[in-house]
Amino acid sequence: YRGHDEILTIFTGTKSRWADELGNTAGSGAAPPYVRHRVSTHQIDIDDEDHASGYCYYQVIMPHGLDHWGRYFDRYERREGRWLFARRRVTREGQVQRP
Repeated sequence: YRGHDEILTIFTGTKSRWADELGNTAGSGAAPPYVRHRVSTHQIDIDDEDHASGYCYYQVIMPHGLDHWGRYFDRYERREGRWLFARRRVTREGQVQRP
C-alpha cells in the first residue's frame, strides 16, 4: 500500500468486512468486534548507526478466539534522530478455519 488513500483502504475495508460478517450496518450503533493484536519475540539487529532490521511474531485474537498468526519482517532507519519503519513485510503463517 502506498500513499494515504491506499493505506486508508486497509482500515475501511476491514470495517466493511466485519460489518458484513457480523451482520452490522454502518450507523447501527453496534459495538465494534473484539480484536487483540499480540506481538512477541521481537529481534532487532543493528546494521550501522542509522539502519537496523528485525522480525517478530504476531497473533490476532477475535471473539471466536485465535484467528490468524504470522511474522513481521522490518527494516528501520534513523531520520533526524528518530528511528522509523522503512519497510515491513508481513507473512501469514496460519489461520483458523471457522465453520
